Amino acid sequence: MFASFAVVGTLFSLTAPPPALANDQPTIQIVSALYGVANSPHPANFMSRLQQTCGNYSTYCEAFCTNAFVGHGQGDFHLLPFHPTPICRVIYRCGGDATLTTDVERNELILLACRPRP
Repeated sequence: MFASFAVVGTLFSLTAPPPALANDQPTIQIVSALYGVANSPHPANFMSRLQQTCGNYSTYCEAFCTNAFVGHGQGDFHLLPFHPTPICRVIYRCGGDATLTTDVERNELILLACRPRP
């Protein structure tokens, strides 16, 4: 959580401790977030953007796999039928060492969850 307020033209920021999670649910820890065609030698890394979107204490997060979101230009991938469709591949943890992988095609919703949807 983040709180801010202005006093006489000066901005102060306070960082609150993580909110109490029901049943001590683990939070989403993003390991990697890449965008490109499958097995691409040069995928776009959008991990920091996804971390900003999800926040530090999320147990559920949604984001769209779009060129704009991942910071990739529109003309980078061909849209002809014989060219593979780019995907967003996100690897994340919900505590512990085990990882979860989510693959979605461009313009689809990325869903990351360490608990059921609210």
